[in-house]
Amino acid sequence: MIYEIIHNIQLTILQRVRLIRHLYIGLSILIGILSPLVIYISFVDWNGDGLINNADFFDPREMPLSYFGIIDKTSLAWTTLLIIVAIALFWGGITRINQFFKDLKQKVILKIVVLFSFICLIMVAIIPMNEGLWHKLPAILFFLSYNFFVFCFGLFRSFSQVRNGFFSVCIGSLMLLSILFLIPFPKGGVSEILYIQLISFWNLLMMYKGNKMINNRLDS
Repeated sequence: MIYEIIHNIQLTILQRVRLIRHLYIGLSILIGILSPLVIYISFVDWNGDGLINNADFFDPREMPLSYFGIIDKTSLAWTTLLIIVAIALFWGGITRINQFFKDLKQKVILKIVVLFSFICLIMVAIIPMNEGLWHKLPAILFFLSYNFFVFCFGLFRSFSQVRNGFFSVCIGSLMLLSILFLIPFPKGGVSEILYIQLISFWNLLMMYKGNKMINNRLDS
């Protein structure tokens, strides 16, 4: 009787922790998608006649997204957003690693890579783009390391589940190919937007698959 009570309490606590984690990660991804739009709208200056001054619009073909980080109106919101997203990506990455992998060596490699990408994104958030190389270097390292994480995630999964692993390998390859948009749009904004969309899609799908796998285990 006592054992059943303790077990039920532990199960309830575990379910609450999972719910909080899923809500935080899902909300963070949603914030990552919607916040640039909100920041973009708040950045626009309105004329006295109620018309938008086109010169004030942010054009991703001409500026990187980090431009929001050096504008007084949006710098705090942008920095906060990046920190929240960095935590969510790290938390989500660790969660997916623990859910989908049992091999200790694979788990260690993936956790090191996702930790490195987390540190890089935090540095991107803290260091504004007007610092030049000090901002560009961690930004490039985040781009490469998180892309490498997704690619390795799929590669390691393909050792046991070829189809599921192939999906992550394809997403990782698309993330890398998004850099090709720097050719027609060298400022980086378009490439960054596409990269963010791929990250969001992969994380949401992995979260869905992870939850489905847990539910199947509980049902069995």
